[in-house]
Amino acid sequence: VKASERMGHIEAFHAVIEERSKRSLQHIGLVRYNPFEDTGSDQSFAIALLYDSRDGIVISSLHGRSNTRVFAKPVTGGESTHALSDEETQAIRIALEGSPTA
Repeated sequence: VKASERMGHIEAFHAVIEERSKRSLQHIGLVRYNPFEDTGSDQSFAIALLYDSRDGIVISSLHGRSNTRVFAKPVTGGESTHALSDEETQAIRIALEGSPTA
C-alpha cells in the first residue's frame, strides 16, 4: 500500500471519528442540593448532559421524605424553552464552563 493511499485512509478515518465525537456527550454539569427542610443531605440533583453543539438534556430529581420526582427538559444551544430551576440553570452553566462557583 502506497503512503499516499494510507494517508487517505487515515484522513477518512479521522473524519468519521470527528463526526462521531460531535454527537457524544462532551459537557456534563452536576448540582446536588437539598430543596426541602424536612429531608437530610443533598439527595436531590440536576445534571446537564450536552453535546459539543450545546444541545442535550437536563435531568432533575427532587427527593422528598415520601417521594421522588424526576424531570427531563431539552436543551438547545445551552438554553431550554422550558422554565428551568436555579439548579438546572447552574448545571447547564457548569457543563458549559467546566466548574462550579465557589
